[in-house]
Amino acid sequence: MQLTFDYTVKLGFTVSHNSPSTQFADQLYSLLNKEPIVHHMLDNSSIPAGMRYFIEKTRPSIRYWGIDRGITPKQCNFIRSHSFFGLCADNEFSSRLVRTGKGITFDLPPHVLFDQKASLVLPFWSLTRELFSDEIRNLLIFSTPLLPNGIELPGNNRISIEEFSQLPRSQRSYYLKYAGSNVALNWGSKAVYRLSNLSHESCLKLLNRCISNYSYGQTWLLQEEEIHDDKIDFLTRNCEKHVETLRAKFSSFYGPFGCLGILAMHRNHYKVHGQNDTVISHVIESNN
Repeated sequence: MQLTFDYTVKLGFTVSHNSPSTQFADQLYSLLNKEPIVHHMLDNSSIPAGMRYFIEKTRPSIRYWGIDRGITPKQCNFIRSHSFFGLCADNEFSSRLVRTGKGITFDLPPHVLFDQKASLVLPFWSLTRELFSDEIRNLLIFSTPLLPNGIELPGNNRISIEEFSQLPRSQRSYYLKYAGSNVALNWGSKAVYRLSNLSHESCLKLLNRCISNYSYGQTWLLQEEEIHDDKIDFLTRNCEKHVETLRAKFSSFYGPFGCLGILAMHRNHYKVHGQNDTVISHVIESNN
């Protein structure tokens, strides 16, 4: 998002100069009440170049171990990582963990719960639904666990895997996603399947394959497909103006105190994930 922001500023399209990197640095100062000295582990970043660009834009307001001269690991007071297991593998993890709240702040709590999708089913699942309000549910997309005894659909409608696979494609508008913490599966959309694309036979075969690993602790969920199309005006790489109706995806980026901005992506395909033919823009609060 930072690169998109800087590019639109350079082109004269962005009114706000409330840069995401400036917001982040200001919020981090307020959170820590002192100069942030950051250890940012990029080993599992999905787009390392983008993160390195963001880091550079926050300097020199924020200093980083491994980048700024004279900084040692023991001076770091804010720890960022893109993987729970990467966080735990760091040789300073144990000493930092005991200092949490006493000079050390982790960007995300160092708990495996925050490195998997399984918790997304809790507001909707019949066993845990009553623990959540409609206000919470309205913030999330309907998600349900894939279990050996069947699938719970909206309205507490439980059907078997075989029955689900026999539904018309229009009624199988769900994504099957690995919901556990195995980084070999839960990173970079490696284990995400659009079930409406599959035939009855292929859908059943895939669901049975996933269920076969249930006894080994593998967790899978079905997430309802949310479709949103926008008619947008955009510039091509040749600076030609186009108007087209495209599929939308919105990705929010957060700082310590809330949303820094939203990256809006549009593409003529059901999968919108920053591919080369994606139209990219951003939404950011103006400070004017």
